[in-house]
Amino acid sequence: MLSFNRKFGLGAALRERLIWAGSARSVRGLVTKQLNPYKPRPQTSPSAVFLESVSHNGSVYFGWAGGSTWYTSPDMVTFTSRLFSGGSVNSSRAVAVGANLFGISSFSGSQALNVSTNNGASWTAVASVPITNANLCAAGGFGYLLTPSNSTAFVQFTAAGVLTNRNFPVAATWAGVVHNGAAWLAFTSGGDVAYSGNGADFTLSASYPTERLKLPANPVAFYALGARFIAVALNGTSLTTLYSDDNGVTWQQGAAYGQFIEGRFFGSVNPDAVAIDGYLYVSARAGGVGFIVSTTDGITWRTHADINVSDSAPGLYRRVGTNSFFLNTASNTGPALETNLTATELYYEL
Repeated sequence: MLSFNRKFGLGAALRERLIWAGSARSVRGLVTKQLNPYKPRPQTSPSAVFLESVSHNGSVYFGWAGGSTWYTSPDMVTFTSRLFSGGSVNSSRAVAVGANLFGISSFSGSQALNVSTNNGASWTAVASVPITNANLCAAGGFGYLLTPSNSTAFVQFTAAGVLTNRNFPVAATWAGVVHNGAAWLAFTSGGDVAYSGNGADFTLSASYPTERLKLPANPVAFYALGARFIAVALNGTSLTTLYSDDNGVTWQQGAAYGQFIEGRFFGSVNPDAVAIDGYLYVSARAGGVGFIVSTTDGITWRTHADINVSDSAPGLYRRVGTNSFFLNTASNTGPALETNLTATELYYEL
């Protein structure tokens, strides 16, 4: 089938390509229809378990199901609840560091970091958590307890559960740490990032604040795609990015979109994204509609089919051993989904 190409004044072929695989994904085009981009995940046991903040330790998936309930699963179909014996769950984050699982519990007003060395079957309190309401995350083989308020203090811990008190170079609300395979990048909810070659000693990027001030807002999420770090900022309906190719030391301007070529605006993005086969996939939400965006460089982005969400963009998590990923549709409003690797789309090459 041919149509008139306004750019070249010639007929343009209506082509078909796989959405989630193949080199044709990188061809710039006007997508007219996407066919079966997602498929429901298998019925779970127990039913209707929707995990967020999912980690994998090499044997099981580990995640939070809302409230004070953790679950592990070997396949994201059969789930086993995992409760701490020394108190109640006190963090929505579920992290794996090496082969071990970690979580924070609360009992009689105190908090403890707990570890499981047997895929969640039993738990041991490693140590009291010296940071009130600490944010728990993992990156590059280490776990981190970050302060939710203005401070330099953070705690780094190993897979063996050894905690070390450390300090960032400036006081700030440090929001998370990501790893690109060679370096660690810590970021704040304001205007700073710090890089590290060992995951423990961080140095402020002198370049980042200057480049950040050129954006309409502070970045809200940081990702690693190969060796490249990517920062994503949202402001109203705009999406802008910065990127670093030298492990977070210097930064450059990346994307600047008021809306994508498909006419989509932006409202929020989820920090839990997946990098597969050279592509970074991020879930986004705008105007009550959820959708997935992808990029190969943090500069050129494109949208994928809508997903049914009620309140926020869901996290994306890789299905281990495959080039597919799964997602939840938030607040149990729809079925848990995963990408359909046979899905195709029709498009006109631009």
